[in-house]
Amino acid sequence: MERTNTHVTYLSFRHSGIMAYTQNVDHRTRLLQSQAFINNAVQLQHRERYKGFVTPALKKRMQKAITILLQSTPVRYSTHPVSGRTVAHKLSFITLTTPTHQNSTSAKWCHKNLLEPTLRILRQRYGMKSYIWKVELQQNGQIHYHITTEIMINHTALRNIWNNLLRKHDMLHEFKKQYGHDNPNSTDIHAVHKVNNLEAYLVKYITKEYQNETKLDAKIWDCSKNIKTAQYFKTPLDFTTHQIIRGLQKTKEIITHYFEKAVYLDFKTTDYYVYFTDFVRDQFFQHLNDIQQWKTLLDTSRTLAQNITATVTETLQTKLQTRSAGSTKTTNYSKRQQLQFIYNCYSI
Repeated sequence: MERTNTHVTYLSFRHSGIMAYTQNVDHRTRLLQSQAFINNAVQLQHRERYKGFVTPALKKRMQKAITILLQSTPVRYSTHPVSGRTVAHKLSFITLTTPTHQNSTSAKWCHKNLLEPTLRILRQRYGMKSYIWKVELQQNGQIHYHITTEIMINHTALRNIWNNLLRKHDMLHEFKKQYGHDNPNSTDIHAVHKVNNLEAYLVKYITKEYQNETKLDAKIWDCSKNIKTAQYFKTPLDFTTHQIIRGLQKTKEIITHYFEKAVYLDFKTTDYYVYFTDFVRDQFFQHLNDIQQWKTLLDTSRTLAQNITATVTETLQTKLQTRSAGSTKTTNYSKRQQLQFIYNCYSI
């Protein structure tokens, strides 16, 4: 039977616009069975895991994480304890600085002994679910971290957490000799909710180009698992949605940018979802809620991982059966081991 190529146009919701593209309905199956995909998956085992600086591909992944963090984080309102005013909060920008110490120049050591315990405390004590962190070097070559997260935390509480870890590893000895105490102002936290283009601000804030000048000995960024496993919300383009978009184009509510394989619809607001039907809006909000809850995404990610691993392994086994009988069993086992990492390397 001849295979029919059926294409569907999807709308992928970004922070302030929509990316429209056409995709074959069996795109995933055909890709996973292609020889190029299998060869590339095996070669990834020998890649350099952490390059230590910001590459163009890394910057693209970071921008996706920023967009998903912005979309899935709702604005929260709280009452100021002194003025009594209602304050809006969306994201907190946290900076953690290391003092002068022999270990302060090792990104690998600081990640294991300082950053990981801090993130664990923020998750367990303060309910932090969504975050992005980035490591950078100060002018003196010492490590400091930037964390963007949804939680609100008191500055004193944050400083106590960080300084306790510094104190635990005897990193405040020189500071205490110089200033007579071991409680430096080593942290900074501020909230941003009035920036017009928050996505552009975050991209510039997190993906600083000058980081390319120095290669670090560890990973330079990461994000929470719910952000890492999440995908952009996408929905098929139906007749009603198409008419809505055509109407917005006529009234110049959106600016249309044409690319070779996609069309980007640039809206004048981040609340562009209000233009669409109740059904699309409900799906969009449910998608964002799943990112916050993470359970649904975790189940989906596990299922996707199992499907990808099973499909590629089965294809490799079929191809390897043509080899000599004496080496087939050992080779199949070796290939299965190599392919355990595949689903972490692709976002299809």
